[in-house]
Amino acid sequence: MSAWTPFRVLIFAPQASHVPAYAETLSAAGCEVEFDHLTDPQQLETLPRRGIWRAVLIEQDLIELDATAIDQLRTACQGNPPIIVLAERVTTTATKQVLDTGIAVMVRGEDPEEVGSAILRAIRYECYRQQHDADLRQVAASKRRFATLFNASPIATIVTEIEDGAIVDANPAAERLANKTRDEIIGQRTIDFGAWSDLPQRRRLVGDALFSGSRHTIEREVDLPGAPNCTLLVSFSAFEFEGKNRLLVMMQDISHRKAAEESVRESEARYRLLVENSHDLICELDDQGVLCYVSPNHQAVTGYLPDEMEGKRIHDLAHPDDIDDIDALLSQLDHRAQLRLRIRHRKEHWLTLDSAVQVHRAPDGSRRAVVISRDITASLKADADRAQLEQQLRQAQKMEAIGTLAGGIAHDFNNILTAIFGYLQLVQLETPDDSPIREELAGALEASERARDLVSQILTFSRRREQQRALGQVSPIINDAVRLLRASLPATIDFKIEIDETAPPILCDGTQLHQVIMNLGTNAGHAMNAHGGLLTLRLTKGEAEPSLYASYPQLANRQTLCLSVSDTGTGMDAATRERIFEPFFTTKPSNEGTGLGLAVVHGIVQDHDGAIVCESEPGIGTSFRVYFPTVDPASLDVAVTPTDLPKGNGERVLLVDDEESVVNIGSRMIKRLGYEVEAFTLSSKALERFTAAPRQFDIVVTDLTMGGITGVDIARRVFELRPGLPLIIATGFMNARDIDTARALGVKWFLEKPFSFQGLASFMQKALKHAQR
Repeated sequence: MSAWTPFRVLIFAPQASHVPAYAETLSAAGCEVEFDHLTDPQQLETLPRRGIWRAVLIEQDLIELDATAIDQLRTACQGNPPIIVLAERVTTTATKQVLDTGIAVMVRGEDPEEVGSAILRAIRYECYRQQHDADLRQVAASKRRFATLFNASPIATIVTEIEDGAIVDANPAAERLANKTRDEIIGQRTIDFGAWSDLPQRRRLVGDALFSGSRHTIEREVDLPGAPNCTLLVSFSAFEFEGKNRLLVMMQDISHRKAAEESVRESEARYRLLVENSHDLICELDDQGVLCYVSPNHQAVTGYLPDEMEGKRIHDLAHPDDIDDIDALLSQLDHRAQLRLRIRHRKEHWLTLDSAVQVHRAPDGSRRAVVISRDITASLKADADRAQLEQQLRQAQKMEAIGTLAGGIAHDFNNILTAIFGYLQLVQLETPDDSPIREELAGALEASERARDLVSQILTFSRRREQQRALGQVSPIINDAVRLLRASLPATIDFKIEIDETAPPILCDGTQLHQVIMNLGTNAGHAMNAHGGLLTLRLTKGEAEPSLYASYPQLANRQTLCLSVSDTGTGMDAATRERIFEPFFTTKPSNEGTGLGLAVVHGIVQDHDGAIVCESEPGIGTSFRVYFPTVDPASLDVAVTPTDLPKGNGERVLLVDDEESVVNIGSRMIKRLGYEVEAFTLSSKALERFTAAPRQFDIVVTDLTMGGITGVDIARRVFELRPGLPLIIATGFMNARDIDTARALGVKWFLEKPFSFQGLASFMQKALKHAQR
């Protein structure tokens, strides 16, 4: 019954007293049913929805038990549902009368179990009947499709017995081929059509087809009344026809194809004329790369006469770096490729040819390659000059696109994280300290914080987020980066980690520092890709070398942390070391590096009042040392636990966010903090509510980026109606332009998503206290 539940049942009865019992019985049987109750069939027209009932119940007194009345009722109900008559007493005579009218069944209305069972039986029967009808229709349709295709096919097609080849059916195309009617063809054998040369051949070929289960094809030269002196392409395979395995034989006259082949030969002379007068260079190679044909215009481009080139291997003229590509193409039959080849001119300079290569089978069976080329040496030089001028612009546009994408990802992902982070904190607050799930909750919160930091790192990389420096330890950041580096670098690279656990904290942006370690570690890994090696990360404390004071006076006489990243890779010469921090400078191929990694690292280190030093020797390896000034641990702030959250005093909060999940968790968090909240997912509705009663709210918390009316628009209207009202903008993406606009309107509080209980509580308290001054 799962295909029919939930379903609706229509009942005609003066009273509906039995309906709850019917529903309870059907529910116990696993069916979800709704009843529509009418006291009279005449009321059927008043219902707005018809044709939706799986069964109709009607008391015997409300309808005449004749076929006409029942058909009228079934038509009025639409959908042809089964009709069940409810009677006070069921007799054999009444039951026969009911069945004669086409009613499904008659049951006693006083017995809910009997009624429920009758409904289920009637609906099941209707299901089975409809499926049976559908199967019959499908079989009939399949037969009609085969008959249509069989009779409409332009290819002569016959159906034969497998054993003796006797024909049992033929299509009109077969009639035309044999110049006989269908009745004349039926009973003949396929050998009379010329499909086979003799019976032994038929037995062998049909046996092969039956054994392999696939279609077989042969060519036959025959002389038939409808096709004299023709070549037949005969295809045959076994299939089931009218409940018996038969052979389907298709015969196509391909005489015109043979004539076309002759036409191709006649046109070959014309094509040669076109080839020899083409502006493109055209040549043909054998499978060893020997030039079999060279078009005359090669002389104007390469300086060689065609006779000088023919008989030579292309390898003697091509650039050594292109030989492998040429050999790879020549080894693949029926392969087409676009290739750039460098060919030596007679005057010893190199030409670049844009070549289309087609490898094919020659008439003699050998493998040949046709190469059509155009000299693009001059255009490549022009493109290279233009590309050099445009390179920096393209890189800048790439970074802008990455930044735009990162901003969109951050906005959406931070909304998701807000809900995850908030619900986890709620569960943690409501979980007893001795609960065994507190450890799991702490792990989930830690994972959420890492996801938040990942988004922050994306925004930092794309320059979509201002630097957020705080006092923190470096060792956890190094350990986290090492986990990622181990997963991303080849197994041939070993790691050596040396961390001074007594190292004091520094004032840093954790995500930017993570980016520095990842960038230096990744570069070290690339330098050792070919043969593997040792990657060493070391963290020590002390003073920087005095030799650095002149270039980095901020480090003079200060305690520092030194982070060193060393590898045993290829190393760099002095000229390369001088340029490694230049934007867009890279030693990697153009498709493997942007030249921005070390430039970004250098900028981050400078922003942290630090210094970076590189030492490298070719063949030995490279070492980067990064220095950061340390901070007194006594100045570290003590984190406020959720039990110390500043609470509200029943102030009314208007919460606006177009993400329903953020609204739900935000409302619960605000209520938990002791406030009353009214939340909206439509900014237009929120603005209407505030405009109607601006004095009913003590503080507004709104998203920044929303469809239609944005957070800036809401702030503008709020300050028009209630100047000085505390307003917090919470957003997963701090768009600088919108933030500046909001600040110009008077917004002072910007809360970054995903926010914690502490962050939300602190911001709301600060905003309210600031407004009271």
